[in-house]
Amino acid sequence: MREQWRALRYLIVTTFRAEPLLALGSLFDAAGALALFVGPLFIKILIDGVVEGDRASVVRGAVGIAVLPGLAFLLGWAGTRARITLSQRMGFVFDAHAAEVAAHLPGLEHLERPEHLDRHQMVSQGSQALGRALNHLLNLLSTLVRTITLYLTVATVSPWLLGVALFGLPSIWAQTLIYRWNKAATEAAAPRRRLAQHLEAVVGTAAGGREIRVFGIEDAVARRRHHEETAAAQLLDRVRLKAAPLDLGLGILSAGAVVIAVAFTLSLAFDGRATVGEVGMVLTLAGLLPVMLTAFVSQVQRLLGEILITVNRLLWLVDYAEEQKQRYSGSTPPPDHLTEGIVLDAVSFRYPGTEQWVLRDFSCTLDAGQVTAIVGDNGAGKTTLVKLLCRFYDPDEGRILVDGVDLRDLDIEAWRQRLTMANQDFARLELLVGETVGVGHLPLIDDEPAVAVAIDWAGGSDVVERLDSGLSTQLGRQWQGGTDLSMGQWQKLALARGLMRQTPLLQLFDEPTASLDAGTEHALFERLAHASTEGATRERGAVTVLVSHRFSTVRAADRILVIDDGKLVENGSHAELVRTGGLYAELYEIQAAAYR
Repeated sequence: MREQWRALRYLIVTTFRAEPLLALGSLFDAAGALALFVGPLFIKILIDGVVEGDRASVVRGAVGIAVLPGLAFLLGWAGTRARITLSQRMGFVFDAHAAEVAAHLPGLEHLERPEHLDRHQMVSQGSQALGRALNHLLNLLSTLVRTITLYLTVATVSPWLLGVALFGLPSIWAQTLIYRWNKAATEAAAPRRRLAQHLEAVVGTAAGGREIRVFGIEDAVARRRHHEETAAAQLLDRVRLKAAPLDLGLGILSAGAVVIAVAFTLSLAFDGRATVGEVGMVLTLAGLLPVMLTAFVSQVQRLLGEILITVNRLLWLVDYAEEQKQRYSGSTPPPDHLTEGIVLDAVSFRYPGTEQWVLRDFSCTLDAGQVTAIVGDNGAGKTTLVKLLCRFYDPDEGRILVDGVDLRDLDIEAWRQRLTMANQDFARLELLVGETVGVGHLPLIDDEPAVAVAIDWAGGSDVVERLDSGLSTQLGRQWQGGTDLSMGQWQKLALARGLMRQTPLLQLFDEPTASLDAGTEHALFERLAHASTEGATRERGAVTVLVSHRFSTVRAADRILVIDDGKLVENGSHAELVRTGGLYAELYEIQAAAYR
């Protein structure tokens, strides 16, 4: 129950902090419910007044019967309007909170680890439901007020009628059990739903649409998607089937409560301990006892079984973010310039949740002011090394030293402001061309000359020249007046984005030209290598790391690291490695022969 109470507290506290007036206004609905269900007391007063010939009681009863429904309507109307508006606004608040927490996570584990991906996916899908969760909570409050008022009104006949409430105790146990079943089923269904949504997303893209039609797999993809959706739904259907006997038992208990309440009241009347008005009041309300009890139990079930699960997913993300914040808690500022460079000291790493080492006992020095190229086959560990240098992950063993200071001790935000990168799997930011490049260094996003220089360095001037509106061209055909680009053109803009920062300490280029031809890549790497060893870059001791599969393009690097199966197997300049006649020389010759 601790999770449920925490989720309820989060909903309530967050709501009253964000929208206190609307939160208070939404309580009018519950006040209206209270007014409506006090009405039967005035029926009792009216009937007893008629029987006893008490005109004052008749007048009081008649006035109450006339006034309370109108008051209940006004309060309910105002409360409902406030509740709907509050739910809509809080939906945006909860969405923004989830997005903000996710965006500020310092590492990548939540985006690369399957079980974390499932949880993160459920948060993304369910965050909109948090506004509805608040709506259901307020509805439950109104129902609770109605139910309590109903029971207390009936109890005015005799306190013993409160014993009817005992019939609701089994529902507490039942709803807790159903909540656990629902939670387990929802988490088990998450991978299947994620796969179904992935297939749906692929079908909806131009690239996916082309391949699906060429290979004739429309029906196969549709069948697989349907299979995964059905399998996920079946997991939840099983919970509903398991819960059905419990629901039936609760219904029988509710019916028994009505019978007992009516029989007991009639026995009091026969003994002269209940008035005619009280009998009439109980008879009027008896039919509502099972209705209100069923409604209350049903809303509790939905709140616990569906809504609070969504809240707890967000709270898991909040807890995970706090855990990551403590993990990435370094406070030492990075140096203004490098004198020694970056040292990887016996670094070993494996991705969380796996047993296979990606890097093992890896040691090398990335010298200050030099260009280091990293080569190796797919899966050798090159990109993982880049991730560690960005501190998306920490080594499991060993350490990374920046001018002698452990990277874990550096302020992570300050460190990342002193590095820049361009990757093979870049982001397609469908903004204006100038913005797509300029976000690489926000202070210069509106500086067109600076953006133009970065694009020129990336070899992308030809891309901009072909666009009618130049840097002001909207990218992405899904936007009004938008233009799409080829993969190579997108990659040039992504590379330009990585060249926007003018004083980085670490420049990481992880196959940033994979979609370009070999000649263009070679010329670009030559420019990067030349620029990295001149002027201000040399003075601040910046380290440049180039990752490439094309060995011919990294010849200009000061040092080349050859990685094989997560281990550093060779280290030296191009000429030295060729003379050695090892793995680098062998792979270089294979690639060179292909161009002869």
